[in-house]
Amino acid sequence: MKLHLRFKIEGIVVESSVGYDYGVKPRLMIIGDMEFPRLLRDGFIALGYGYVPQFGNLSNAPLLIMMFKDENLAEECFSRFNSWCYESKDGDAIAISFIEFETRDYGVCVYPDLQQIINRSIPKIYASDIEPIVVATGFFKKFSNISGSHTHFKSVVEALNFVLAPGTLNYGPILDLGIIKKRVNFYKENEISEQTMESLLLQSCKSNDLEKPFQTPLEAKKDLIEIHKLRETQLSRFFPVSLEYLRFNSKFLQMKNQLNEKGYYDWQIYQATCNIILKYRVPELFDKDTNLSYKQQKDKIQIEVLKYLCYNFEDISLSYPSLEFLLISEMCEQIKADSFELICYLDHTNLLKQNLSPEETQSELIRLCLSNK
Repeated sequence: MKLHLRFKIEGIVVESSVGYDYGVKPRLMIIGDMEFPRLLRDGFIALGYGYVPQFGNLSNAPLLIMMFKDENLAEECFSRFNSWCYESKDGDAIAISFIEFETRDYGVCVYPDLQQIINRSIPKIYASDIEPIVVATGFFKKFSNISGSHTHFKSVVEALNFVLAPGTLNYGPILDLGIIKKRVNFYKENEISEQTMESLLLQSCKSNDLEKPFQTPLEAKKDLIEIHKLRETQLSRFFPVSLEYLRFNSKFLQMKNQLNEKGYYDWQIYQATCNIILKYRVPELFDKDTNLSYKQQKDKIQIEVLKYLCYNFEDISLSYPSLEFLLISEMCEQIKADSFELICYLDHTNLLKQNLSPEETQSELIRLCLSNK
């Protein structure tokens, strides 16, 4: 995506050549709380098990106590946990897993639930239109010998909600910071799946690399048919009036025929024109931020574009640029920028080729077999 080209429409200078392909989802990186493992490393020393007579709407509920050597560390850590749960409206925003080893030792994994991080970070209105990439970390601590208390806790929480609370040896459980949980996982060491937080934490413990973050894997890349279907759906969803306007605009149809003769396809031309119309209407979406890198600017603009389109339904009252002022060369540049986003989605090595001409970009598109009509 280039951020330096400009064109005039009805005497107005509008930023151009910011690419957006509606056949692929923008990626959004979400960073979880990276500080809480330090609090656990500094203060968490043991686990305790028991029952609490009354907690919220629970009676005689199983109790899992994370014992800290220091009350301040306990409160600071669980204040973070409670904030996750409050924002998610769910006590399972904090995930707890136990791993049992053949040696009869066992360990506990503590980490933020990754789906809950996504739910807290992305509004529902466009959550399905984004591919989130979550970077998070967790904590693992190993204990000697599976106790009878642990075995009993395991047997009862299969059917009952339980309370997770901090505590100290001097004060006992701090129930004011307790959290009601519905889920806890129990694994044998050889049952842990790859690409899970449990797997990463176990590997990190073995290699003594406790700071290693976990990143959710990317979605499987869509095939060409899925990409073209999604593009068609999204353009109809976000630009229903513009598409109808263009189908009956003689200037646009004349320009489309010229671009077809140059080897461009209808889907490229309609998408590029919709993007130009959007830049005419809302140029501030494409403002540059000099504090961001090229990639950060590109990612930010694409998310802002998506947010705007989801929250603002297109209707006939919106303005349109006069296509009399739009040049074929400018359309080619916009098609190039949009196509480059698609090419990079399917072949990230093309990031090195961002200075290709429109003609070279089209050749690269054809080489990758992406230019389906």
